[in-house]
Amino acid sequence: MANQESIYHILLKQREENPALPYVFQDIETAGREDTLFILLSEGVPYSQKEDMARECCDVLEQAMRTGEQEKLAQFLVEHPIRMFFIELRERLRVLVETGAFTQIDLHDFGMNLARNSQQAELVKLGIILLGFYPHDLTLKIFKVLGYHSDFTIYVSESIHHAHFHQNEILFDLVQHTAGYGRLAALFQLKPVTTEQQQ
Repeated sequence: MANQESIYHILLKQREENPALPYVFQDIETAGREDTLFILLSEGVPYSQKEDMARECCDVLEQAMRTGEQEKLAQFLVEHPIRMFFIELRERLRVLVETGAFTQIDLHDFGMNLARNSQQAELVKLGIILLGFYPHDLTLKIFKVLGYHSDFTIYVSESIHHAHFHQNEILFDLVQHTAGYGRLAALFQLKPVTTEQQQ
């Protein structure tokens, strides 16, 4: 089977070929539509069901980290899209890191691998959530490449909202450099305090 490029590397290549922002190579009418509208406007699924999905996802994630095989994790996320339970997942992961069930190094490395090397969007979204625990320059660089694409803006904006000290500045950057549903997702988290942000 031919080795295909990851979503991250495809975005880098497309951005190099056409560096204009917002990304002109995305379909502004559909990119990010399903996830953004589901997260912002729907009542979603019952809380107990979201908790169950988050718990099961952590079990599958732990197995993937231990074995290095991502097939079961990818299949789980196809059956249970991450938009349905990512907030509960983030909170469960935070507790698991605090209690030592996941080491910070392993979780960071796995998140970096998912965000940069995955060919499936759901795995990239999980990688973004994992990297949200590690607010440093490399994470921010990856977040910008992915977050400027509306398919991933809502996950980047949520991760930034809960991890970065300069979250409003970063969110404002996303608002300025995204379009369509990506801009809607970033605007939802932005707290406009400066005159420029309010405009």
